[in-house]
Amino acid sequence: MRKTRDRIVVVRLKGGLGNQLFEYAAGVAIADRHGAQLFVEAASERGLAAADVLPPGVCEPVTAAIAARVRLPNANANAVDRVLSGVLRRSPWYVAQCSWVREAPMEPSAKPEQATARDVLLDGWFINRLWFADSYLKVADLLLERLAAHPAFLLAQEATVVSFRRGDFVRNGWALSMEYYERAVSRLHDRGRPCFVVGDDALFCTFACDWLAKLGVDARPRPAMEGSAGLADLALIAGARQVVMSNSTFCWWATVAGDRVRPNGRQVMIPRPWTGSRLPMSV
Repeated sequence: MRKTRDRIVVVRLKGGLGNQLFEYAAGVAIADRHGAQLFVEAASERGLAAADVLPPGVCEPVTAAIAARVRLPNANANAVDRVLSGVLRRSPWYVAQCSWVREAPMEPSAKPEQATARDVLLDGWFINRLWFADSYLKVADLLLERLAAHPAFLLAQEATVVSFRRGDFVRNGWALSMEYYERAVSRLHDRGRPCFVVGDDALFCTFACDWLAKLGVDARPRPAMEGSAGLADLALIAGARQVVMSNSTFCWWATVAGDRVRPNGRQVMIPRPWTGSRLPMSV
């Protein structure tokens, strides 16, 4: 369908890279459905962002004119302006012109059918399959364009990659148990392959390498590489012959991208349930 600026979709990116890719995928799905032009407001968080891992030009930034058109909430606005903006977004005029869809982190509190007006502003998390089912493979292919050219992708071709997510997952009680990892490793087809350990906690990854060695796995941290460490981890997971997943959206996207290259030529161990929630991606 031909894209037209008669209809636009604006996505407000937030959270880490994995979350941003789900938000972007929701925007792609809605824009493709309506033949609309997609614009992206970059996330304010530091670290690897969607624009860093997708091909150049894919994330078209929001201009001042586009922001004004959808009454994009401005975090730097004063209190009076924020209140007036919120009132306007709830007015009949605005609702007729623009769907403002908000979606909660875990539960499907909103549905794609709500995005019906000429313009759409997506401001949420969109981690439910309702939002990304029609677009995630397209986004995974875009991601793969960057990852397949990374040295880490080639390094992992005959290797196993074990991914850990610590940090806020530990604080919130979402971190996977070591029993999960022990079961996953025991079911790998070939424990003799070189194994790289990746994660957001370097000290824990060092511990995990020693622990995996006791299970007969030749584990080591990812070697140092130029550029972003996060991008290297992403490429390593995507390129691996065997993957033991963590329950992070970062790992999920890297794994899906890698599956596009060899859907039947790798083994992936997936945690159930996903962070103890009812996320539809827990398959």
